Amino acid sequence: MSRHSLSRIGAIAGVIAALLACTTSTSTGSGRCEVDLTLSPTRGRPGDEITATGGPFTGNAYDQLVRIGGTTATVTGSARVDCDLCDTCRSDASCTACGRCPECDSVCDECTSNVTFIVPDVPAGPTTVRVVDGYGASAPAAFTVRRRGNDTAILP
Repeated sequence: MSRHSLSRIGAIAGVIAALLACTTSTSTGSGRCEVDLTLSPTRGRPGDEITATGGPFTGNAYDQLVRIGGTTATVTGSARVDCDLCDTCRSDASCTACGRCPECDSVCDECTSNVTFIVPDVPAGPTTVRVVDGYGASAPAAFTVRRRGNDTAILP
């Protein structure tokens, strides 16, 4: 091989290495936990903000995926409230984020997790919402998409 060919191969390898170093991967759920999910409200129009409460959720909006039917919704926020003592207790007791931890149940009762998202532009009618994050995925929760506008009809 000529010196020029080796130089080009080296340059190409360098570009590939740089591209690989710049890529990021996002976890959409490990499937470790059964994620509980309650929606409020349980119906809304495209553009409405909905709150999904349950968990466990990681509390990191970048780590969460919300799907209404087959369409991805925009996550606008995520919070874990009053969870510091619970997290410390679970860590000290060697409990995982998933499932019960009898030593910490009374402390963890105060901890709440939620994810807020915007209803995407999807057809009106009954559908489901599913939340996936680093702890796992929820079962589909019933949701009704209302028509745009000022009407009070639930279905199209």
